[in-house]
Amino acid sequence: MKFLISGGTGLIGTRLSSYLINEGHSVNILSRQFRISNDSRIEYFMWNPSEKVIDKSSIVGVDVIINLAGSSVFSFWSNKNKKKIIKSRLDSLSTLYQIIKRDKNHKISHIISASAIGIYPNSKTVKYDETFKSNEGTFLCNVVREWEDKIKEFRTFFRKNFF
Repeated sequence: MKFLISGGTGLIGTRLSSYLINEGHSVNILSRQFRISNDSRIEYFMWNPSEKVIDKSSIVGVDVIINLAGSSVFSFWSNKNKKKIIKSRLDSLSTLYQIIKRDKNHKISHIISASAIGIYPNSKTVKYDETFKSNEGTFLCNVVREWEDKIKEFRTFFRKNFF
């Protein structure tokens, strides 16, 4: 399979890319900086989500998109940084949505968009999901809610494979 990963140069994305390569897959990685791969199974493509710019060839042959993109939440939460954190996540999804919408011949069957597990309490017995409401009103909860609401727009493309 071929994967497209936004946020593929970050901590989780780097490890995920390595895992997928080791499992025999190939990976396209979206990056805001020009990069060259030393591995034929990894290819980098330029994008700038805040400007809604993406290399249209990044989705050629892609089966699955994994969205990990977004400004780090590990920063001082000034009003400016809060806006940046939310905007970066929504812009990444908007940019991915537009490229899929424009390419009617894409073969993408799934999209996975990471969220923040930090809004859920730790528990070995309770299963938490998107319906859990305990942290309503907190900044992280609002980020997660907006991000998860935005990904729902992709149902247009992935009705049968949307969770």
